Amino acid sequence: SERVRDMSLWLCLWAEAGNLRFMPELLCFLYSCACQHLVSENSDNGTQPVPERNYLRSYVTPIYLHVFASSYAGFDASG
Repeated sequence: SERVRDMSLWLCLWAEAGNLRFMPELLCFLYSCACQHLVSENSDNGTQPVPERNYLRSYVTPIYLHVFASSYAGFDASG
């Protein structure tokens, strides 16, 4: 049961991560946080509904925008 939960969680995170897949350390960190959250909610015997696309809006998009901005911070567009 735990193995199926862990694999399902990993595949969900990986599938929605887009370009963040090329940062395995970040995906491991996100997985660890999500797994701890999932386990703590299951221990309370109640789960809260999560809004659709919350993972993308709250985690993936801000991280991607930060990485993108950092990559081009010193880039001069004028040539």
